[in-house]
Amino acid sequence: MSTLMLDQALKSDSVSLCVAESGAAAVFDRGEFSRRVPARWLRMMVLSVEESDSFAPRPALSTVIPTDVRLRSISYLEEFDAWDVQFEGENQLFRIDRDRLGASSDMLLGDGPEQTPFNSSDQPNRQIDSETLESPAAVRSFLDSLLRRGYGRIRGVKTDDASFFKILKRLGFDGSQSQLITEREVLHHDGSGGSAHLLSPHTEAPHRDPMPDYHIRLCVETSLKGGDMILVDGLNAVNTLAMESPIAAAELSRWPMLFVGDRSGSERRLVPMLETGVDGSLRRIIFNDRAAIDFACPDDRLGVCAEAYELLSRVVEREGIQNHFRVQAGDLVVIDNRRVLHGAKSGSSGERTMLCGSMDRSHIMSTWRRARSGDID
Repeated sequence: MSTLMLDQALKSDSVSLCVAESGAAAVFDRGEFSRRVPARWLRMMVLSVEESDSFAPRPALSTVIPTDVRLRSISYLEEFDAWDVQFEGENQLFRIDRDRLGASSDMLLGDGPEQTPFNSSDQPNRQIDSETLESPAAVRSFLDSLLRRGYGRIRGVKTDDASFFKILKRLGFDGSQSQLITEREVLHHDGSGGSAHLLSPHTEAPHRDPMPDYHIRLCVETSLKGGDMILVDGLNAVNTLAMESPIAAAELSRWPMLFVGDRSGSERRLVPMLETGVDGSLRRIIFNDRAAIDFACPDDRLGVCAEAYELLSRVVEREGIQNHFRVQAGDLVVIDNRRVLHGAKSGSSGERTMLCGSMDRSHIMSTWRRARSGDID
């Protein structure tokens, strides 16, 4: 921003819209984010006088607006929390509100802060007290950490359904308590009672469409001899797989796996175990040994896919990439189900009961953006 010649800067709290480059552009700032908006594009964003919806379609086609557009002045209207903008050659003042400009700025946030891989050498992510979440700053700090690390921990949560819902609501769950689907999961640490599959690191409910974005687990009760929770960072697992066998990583990204819930039920989903973005970065890892049925691939690739699956299953079981920590009654863990696998360390005896639910990523991201902009109570 220092390279821009600012003619004026008119602020709305931490948000500002400035004329720059002698009217050739404006600069929109919100916190640490800044965006240069060419004057012609700003002119195309304005709404008609009759239009009150800031996210309405642009009222004019670009072809009816001159190519050479320059800004004359910007005036901030505190009453409307908006700006009146005047362009050279036009007498009319055009209204631009912060929601419309803020939506453009939000796109610069992408998927949140840069992800930070974790492994067994890292200290378990610090916990915060549930009462601390009453503070907007604490919500922002918790979500920052969650988006970076892939998981977050809250302690001191009451172990009833209403308290569980209250935490999820604070994090952005959009719905009533009756709309929150929960289940109680009982893990016997010796693997008895049909709970052995819960010990191995796994993705939650990969057979569902859509698959849960965030998986939330509240420890309701646990014996003192219960094993630790295990978290595996998919970033580390996939990077390890790619270094040891690039072909294996490529095959798991290419050919879909059939995941099924109840073997007698109809819930099933066909999706690659690894999903990468256009830049090659990991977007999602799905691993669930119990739900995985078979690859949908040509016969001549099945052997390679099977070897790749076996290699990944060995990677996620390595102690070096697993993070272990003890959970007690009242401990709540939020897990990015697209990135982090969860399981439990086996023990000789004891059991643990977890109250589980899920949230959409859009809800988490919406709360994070509002917390970043100070728009959260």
